Amino acid sequence: MCQTSHREAYADGNIERFRKATRYPYSETAADTDEERWQLSEIEKAIFPLGVVAPGQKNDIEIVFNAMKYTGILVTRDGASRRQPNGILGAAAQLKQHGLLIMTPEETVEFLWRRMRLDRR
Repeated sequence: MCQTSHREAYADGNIERFRKATRYPYSETAADTDEERWQLSEIEKAIFPLGVVAPGQKNDIEIVFNAMKYTGILVTRDGASRRQPNGILGAAAQLKQHGLLIMTPEETVEFLWRRMRLDRR
């Protein structure tokens, strides 16, 4: 879990989400190099081509950056609703070019099952 997601879990007042978040360590958004600042810029352009207009959008950029920097996989539903048709999932193909896999929880389960089957061979 990244620091931004951790902070959001505490802020929304949902006690179950709060309890779940306390069980996970979190990564910090440390974009200290020119390469990392460029990655943040590329993520912003991919997800919000018209620019960032709300604090929640900045959070989305940081969440994607942390996934790219520390894991290479992001599991999310952001962009899978009618209310928010694009979001992070809408930029999945573009961000895959930068080495990040973005999947829904269901896609992640299928991906992991496929990997486990291949590893047994």
